[in-house]
Amino acid sequence: MAGNVTDGDAGSYWESNNSSFPQSLTVDLGATQTVGRLVLKLPASWGTRTQTLSVLGSTDNAAWSTLKAAATLLRNSLRRRAGS
Repeated sequence: MAGNVTDGDAGSYWESNNSSFPQSLTVDLGATQTVGRLVLKLPASWGTRTQTLSVLGSTDNAAWSTLKAAATLLRNSLRRRAGS
């Protein structure tokens, strides 16, 4: 469900209909915005995992530029629950 993307609840995550990779998600911020950080909340039950992410931006939904190049991140849910 697309609404799960921005609901702030790590337990109601979004994934593509066919669960295949890579997955892509587009969020319309309504107007040009300065983005200082992006927070990805994973369900605690997922434990430690690696994710490769990149962030793109567009002002017209046609031409896209890289805001953050692809990076592989190690995510440890135990550390997250401790307040990281």
